[in-house]
Amino acid sequence: MKHYIRVLHTLSMSELWKVLGTVVGLGMSSARATKKAKYKYCTINSVLNSVELHRELPLEVISSPLRRTGCNGIDFVYRTESRQLVCTIRFTKIIVSNAEIATSRVPSCDVKPPESSAYVGAWFIYDGAVLEVVSIAGNIVACKIPDSEDVSIQLPLDVVCDLVNRFGH
Repeated sequence: MKHYIRVLHTLSMSELWKVLGTVVGLGMSSARATKKAKYKYCTINSVLNSVELHRELPLEVISSPLRRTGCNGIDFVYRTESRQLVCTIRFTKIIVSNAEIATSRVPSCDVKPPESSAYVGAWFIYDGAVLEVVSIAGNIVACKIPDSEDVSIQLPLDVVCDLVNRFGH
């Protein structure tokens, strides 16, 4: 026998927060919130992983509740035979281009603007592709495609600073 709990709209997420805490559904890609440290700092141009839910239950789920869905949400499935709980989370990556993006999703947060607009880990768009800063040596910035191991391009620091500032606007 299987038991399902699906969190697919904002009302169900608020009920889950009452049980598990408000950090459920949101995390930083570099440092996740924990029970001890519920709040983390984030910076402009960093990335948040966030479960972005609909205000109403999606129609596809109403017509067929056990059907797989592509919308964001959290599914808990408990299998009685194996006594195993499986949790599946579908989330969106959100670029923090201004403080309001983070503060609208976390009850208490402090968003730090970077000292320099180009820093290791910053994302920007160059020639139609999203790139991430890998290292900065003098006036040369080494960049790569996110989730890739290969450094793909080197650009002047002033060009990257301008592109990082415009990213997300």
